[in-house]
Amino acid sequence: MSCYPRSSHACTSMGETSSACRWRMNMGATTPVTMGTCGTCWAPSGRCWGARCCSSPQTARGQRSCAAARCRGSTPPSTLGQVNSEYYTGWLDYWGEAHASTSLVHVARGLEDMLQLGASVNMQVVSWWGTAWGALPCHLQHWNGHCCSPSCQAGRAAAACFISRQGWHWAQQGMVSPCWVCGVLTGLSGVSRRYMFHGGTNFAYWSGADFKDQYKPVTTSYDYDAPLSEAGDPTEKLFAIRMVISKFQPLPAGPMPPATPKYAYGRVALQKHADLLDALDVLCPSGPIQSRFPLTFEAIKQAHGFVVYRTQLPRDVLEPTMLGAPPHSICDRGYVMLQKGQRGALAWLWGAGYSTGRLSARFGAVGCGHGAAVLTLWLQEYRGTLERDGQTTVYVMGRAGDTLDVLLENMGRISFGANISDFKGLLGNLSLDSSPLSNWLIYPLDIDAAVQQGWPHAALPKSSRRGRAGPAFYTGTFETPGLTWDTFVKFPGWSKGQLWINGFNLGRYWPRRGPQQTLFVPGSVLHVGRPNNITVLELEGAPSTPLLLFLDQPLFNRTLGHSTVATE
Repeated sequence: MSCYPRSSHACTSMGETSSACRWRMNMGATTPVTMGTCGTCWAPSGRCWGARCCSSPQTARGQRSCAAARCRGSTPPSTLGQVNSEYYTGWLDYWGEAHASTSLVHVARGLEDMLQLGASVNMQVVSWWGTAWGALPCHLQHWNGHCCSPSCQAGRAAAACFISRQGWHWAQQGMVSPCWVCGVLTGLSGVSRRYMFHGGTNFAYWSGADFKDQYKPVTTSYDYDAPLSEAGDPTEKLFAIRMVISKFQPLPAGPMPPATPKYAYGRVALQKHADLLDALDVLCPSGPIQSRFPLTFEAIKQAHGFVVYRTQLPRDVLEPTMLGAPPHSICDRGYVMLQKGQRGALAWLWGAGYSTGRLSARFGAVGCGHGAAVLTLWLQEYRGTLERDGQTTVYVMGRAGDTLDVLLENMGRISFGANISDFKGLLGNLSLDSSPLSNWLIYPLDIDAAVQQGWPHAALPKSSRRGRAGPAFYTGTFETPGLTWDTFVKFPGWSKGQLWINGFNLGRYWPRRGPQQTLFVPGSVLHVGRPNNITVLELEGAPSTPLLLFLDQPLFNRTLGHSTVATE
C-alpha cells in the first residue's frame, strides 16, 4: 500500500487535507480522501485503512475487522492516485495443518465487484525461490486480469506497486473481504493485487514462517490454491476468473496454453549411505568452532540449513536423566544423539558395522578380523527430538566422556511482526539434570556444497548401512524414458528430511506432519540418457524398505491426526 504524508491544512469540511485534495482532483476522483482513525494512511472518508486499524466498517456478518497494512510515507503523485491492496485467491500452508483452499465462487465474485468499480487489477506471481515478487505483463492476458479495468483501458495508467515478501502478512490482524476492498476502492482509481495468481515452490531452505501465538513454519509448496498451480497449470479457479474478465473486455483470441505434461516415473529404491555424524569431515571441511557455550547460527554466519552441536557427558549417568533446554531456546528443531563407547566387549563380527532399532555401531579396534574379537564398540543412540514450542526435554543414559550431539535445523525465518528478529540454533545452554553443559564443538554444515560436488554418490558407503534411526543419508538413481517431464515425488514411510536430485535442493519433506505429501520436481532438474542421482537426508527414521514414488499428480492435503480427502 502507498501512503501519503499528512498536511496541516484541511481542504474540505470532511477533514480532507490540501495535499490529498490536490491529489484527488488531479486523478479525477470525486470521493474526499481523509485520514483513517489509525492516523497513518490516507483512506476514503469513513474508512480506516492503515497499520493496526481496528475501527473500520465491518462486513455484513460483523465478524471481520479491517486488514492491517504496513505503511511507508511517500509524495502524492501529481497525475495519478493509487490504492494498492491485496485480495487473496487462496492461502499458504503450515506444517501440521490442513491444506488451505478458497472457493472459486468467492474469488470470482470478489473480482467482479472490483472491476465493476473501475479498479485496475494486477495478478501477483512468485519467483522460483519464493522471495521475489512481481506482476504479470499485459501481453499475458491469456492468464490474468491485468490492465482489464475500464479506467486502464481508457488510457489512465495504474501505477505499479511491487509488494515485498511481507505483503501477504498485511492481513494478519484482520481478514480482507470483498466488501472491505470494494469499499476502499469506491471513488478512487486504484490497483488491487490478486495474491497469489501463480503458485510456487519454496525450494531448498527458502520456506519462511509465521508467528500466530506460536511458531508456524510454512510448507515447501507454495501452491496457495492459486489460479495457476505450483506446477504452472491452469485450474478451475483460473477459468472462473477468465469468465469474469470476459464481462468487461474481450478475451484474447486463440486457445489457452495447456498444462505442462507430467510423468509418473514410478518407484526408486534407495540404500543407506552414511549416518550424518560419520560424514562431518565432508559436510564441515573447515572443522568445528570451539565455544564454552552454544553459539547461534547468526554468530557463526550460518544463514540456513543445519548445525551440529557436540559436547561430552561430564559424569556417569546410570539412570534415565533429563536433558533439557530453556524455554524458547530451540530454534527450531533439534535431533539428539548419544555416542557410547563400550570397551573390551567380546563379539562375533561379520563385517565392519552393526545396527538395529535406535542403535547403530562402529568399531574402534578389532583384534582378530572376522570371528571372535576384543574391540571398542561405539553405539550411536538416537534419543529423539527437541522442538520449538513443543518438546524441550529427552532422557539420556551414559558414561562420562560419551559424546552428545544435537543436530539443529533452521525451519524457516519469521518474516513479519514483532518476532521478526528470529535467531536460529541453540539460543540457550542445554542442561543435564539442571546442570548446564559446556565446552561445545559447533559444526556449521554445508550439505548443499557437498552434494553439488557429487557427494555422496562419488564416495564409498560408510559403516552401519542397515541402521534406520536418526539423521542419515540415503542414495539412489533412476533414468527417464527419453523425456524430462515435471513430476511429483512421494515419501512412503519416511519421517522428515531434505531431498536433492542431481544436486538441486528440492526442499523439505515431512509427511508425518503434513499436509504436504509430495514435492514438486521440475523437469528441468532431470537428465536424459544418464542416471539421475537422488540424495535424501532423513532426520528421524527411514522405512524398513526405503524407496521413493514418483507420481504425475501432487498430494497436498493429508495431515497426521486427522485425515481429509487428498487434493490430487
